[in-house]
Order: sequence, then structure tokens, then C-alpha cells
Amino acid sequence: MTSRDRPPLCIATGRDGYTARLAVESVQAATKQCTPPAIPANPQERLQQMGTALEFTDSNFQSDVLESSVPVLVDFWAPWCGPCRMIGPTIEELAVENAGSFKVGKVNVDDNNRLAMTYNVASIPTIMIFNKGRLVQQFMGVQPKAKLQQALDEAKSA
Repeated sequence: MTSRDRPPLCIATGRDGYTARLAVESVQAATKQCTPPAIPANPQERLQQMGTALEFTDSNFQSDVLESSVPVLVDFWAPWCGPCRMIGPTIEELAVENAGSFKVGKVNVDDNNRLAMTYNVASIPTIMIFNKGRLVQQFMGVQPKAKLQQALDEAKSA
């Protein structure tokens, strides 16, 4: 197969940071598929596009996680981590589906290494469930959504 026989490729980066190489049927289709979506003028719409998982940092972890009145799922991750990017959409789905009942957020370990050291995060992704200021469950690696939802439900009923 020569380069003329292969469909053109489009390299696109989504708003979640994933880079994908897309094979498309024609150059016209490539242009259509590779054009990034317009950024909404409405700030509320922009926030919805960015995702709903909260960002926890060294400075807000105490107030947003440990002092929270609802259980909190915390995903310790890094942008360069492949498995972290794999579970990212699951974390976002959990944030949307549990809005109001639980907090769901992420800690970038590159930017917040004090938190990673405090909680002995040796590998990422590491997912922790906190309730009433205490760590109640911990998972390492990519986990099924149902398992994480069950852990959140158990934390709420405890």
C-alpha cells in the first residue's frame, strides 16, 4: 500500500488533552474532523466543556476534601500517565452523575507533590475515597466505574 492508497491522517488533540491520529476518507473530511470546536462565549458553557471533576491542590485539599460534609473521590494523576488518561473519562462521568451527592476531583501529582507524599502515592493513578476527613478506601490503577461508584455509595452509608 502506497501513501496515495492510504486515507489521510489527522492528528487532533481533544479538550481532555488526548492526542489521536484519525484516518479519514478525504482531505475535505479531514478538515471537517480536525477543526476544533468553537470555544463558547458563555463562561458557564466553557466550564461544562472543561469537565466537572474538581481540581484539588496542596492549598485547598484541607477545606475541599478533609472538611467536606460529603464523601470525596480523589484521583491522583499526571498528564503524562497513560493509565491516568484512560480513567479520566470515568472520573468525569462519576463527577457528573454524582453532582450534589459526592465530590469528585483530581490531584495533579506533578504540581502537588506534597499531597502525593502525604498519602504515600507510589504509583498513579491512585484513587482514594475520603469521608468525614478520613481515608476510607484506596485503589491503584485503572478501576471499573461500577467499583468506584460502589465505593462512593458505601462511604455515604457509613
